[in-house]
Amino acid sequence: MLSGTMNRQVQTANSLELKGIPHHTDARLNEFDYFGLSNNLQREHGIEPPIKGQSF
Repeated sequence: MLSGTMNRQVQTANSLELKGIPHHTDARLNEFDYFGLSNNLQREHGIEPPIKGQSF
């Protein structure tokens, strides 16, 4: 099992009680600045942010 290192992520992973499955953490799965990332993708690559309710 893999989760981020934030307390709530570790607590959620531990609450699954998956006995015998090792739990590893990786800080790259922690929360990120969605709006900063979205704005950068739009500015640098012309990728528009998703529209609420839009499906693919």
